[in-house]
Order: sequence, then structure tokens, then C-alpha cells
Amino acid sequence: MSIRNASRRRTIRTTVALSADLLAFVDGEIAEGRAESRNELLNEALERELRRRRSEEIDRQILAASSDPALLAMEQEVMKDFEAADRDEWLKLDEDCGPYPCE
Repeated sequence: MSIRNASRRRTIRTTVALSADLLAFVDGEIAEGRAESRNELLNEALERELRRRRSEEIDRQILAASSDPALLAMEQEVMKDFEAADRDEWLKLDEDCGPYPCE
């Protein structure tokens, strides 16, 4: 955990049971200098997992919204509203640059 995050969070002591393999891994990371302490490594791993799960939930919500009939209807309405403006801008580009994008 970074010092910046540590100063903003209240910590609570707890006991965690780890398999022998996980504990050996954690202690190896500390011995190799890749982590300062068991607490630091466990906090970083749990924070990373929390971010991953939150991201998965956001992705799930976006996917659900992408098939929402009301949202799809609103999207079509917005596209229709901008159709004329888009066409005008493409015509201006064609006048300025020809049928291909300017370089």
C-alpha cells in the first residue's frame, strides 16, 4: 500500500489463514525485496482484486445497457438528430480536401 493511501485509510487488525504455499510465496517476495511486508503485499493484492471485480461489474452493466430497448431508441434518436449536421460537415470536408481526408 502506498504511503498516500495508508494515511487516508483506517486499518483494522485481523487474522488471515493462508496455505503454506501462499505464505511461502509472500515470504519469498519479501526476501527478494519485491514487498516490504506481508501486510503490504496482501493489501496490494486485495486492492487489485477489488478493482478487477468493480471493473467487471461496470462491464456487466454496460453490456446490459447495450441491449436496453429504451437506450437503443434514444441512441437512434440522437443519431437522427445529428444526421444533417454530420452530412454538412462531410460535404465541407469534401469541398476542402476532396473525397479523402486531409493530410
